Amino acid sequence: LVLAKGGHMAQTLCQWSAAEINLPTPGAVHCHHAGTSQSCLLSTLSDCEPSTSPLVTAPGAQVHDQQTADADAAWDCYQLKINHRTVGALKICWRPIVTAEHSIEETTIQTLVEQISITIHRLQLLQKLQSESLQDPLTKLFNRRYMMSMLDKLLQRVSYGHYQVGLIMMDIDHFKQLNDTFGHDAGDQVLRVIGLFFKGHARPNDVMCRYGGEEFALILPEITWEVLERRANQLCRAVKYLSLNFHQDSLHITLSAGYAIAPTHGTTSATLMKAADQALYVAKRAGRDRAV
Repeated sequence: LVLAKGGHMAQTLCQWSAAEINLPTPGAVHCHHAGTSQSCLLSTLSDCEPSTSPLVTAPGAQVHDQQTADADAAWDCYQLKINHRTVGALKICWRPIVTAEHSIEETTIQTLVEQISITIHRLQLLQKLQSESLQDPLTKLFNRRYMMSMLDKLLQRVSYGHYQVGLIMMDIDHFKQLNDTFGHDAGDQVLRVIGLFFKGHARPNDVMCRYGGEEFALILPEITWEVLERRANQLCRAVKYLSLNFHQDSLHITLSAGYAIAPTHGTTSATLMKAADQALYVAKRAGRDRAV
């Protein structure tokens, strides 16, 4: 049984054979939904050549001539649908030696198709709910709830020794004035662009969050003080190069940032955030557009 989801690569669910099994060519598959063979096949499957793209070889399998092995095999394709929406495709390879010993009714297969469709749909809904509960809807960054959870977990490693966690708290300068002058639509556009900006400047292990309003937080695991200082200053410099236009107006954005590192400035979420917040306050008092 081969499962293909969306545009992703096919995955073998199970196999009752010691032989090598290859993905079928488009013409070798019988689709059980007339006129929908293309959606059943999915592009990643139709691009595979039987002679060069083996899907799986069972452990200890004898490698035979593939044309002989697949000569009498039949492939069936079933669309996985839920609420009239295709969520994937299920392909079943029938070999004569298997079908002779095991007779499977069509109703059994249809039940299997329905159950897999429902399961995939439920997993998609669960993934969406989890994402929405941890993500800020406007900037698409992690929200405050996720930030606090991750910071607590990372600071536990600090207590074990030889591990440092950096925290940068950032504020968009004069954001209230921007909202009052250009309106909340302009403010929302700035927040969305800033969200993309931060995503582009984050390392794979960094945790970038919208802390609230125009305030953002960046958690940097496994970092030195020198690198943390450099990253904070780079963010403040780079944001000034953003090109932001709202209708006929050009918007110029600057950031104020305060940074701190654990365990030097705190070993708990509360103490580390307080240290970074105090540094941010100093940056604002010093004229904004800087990291402290």
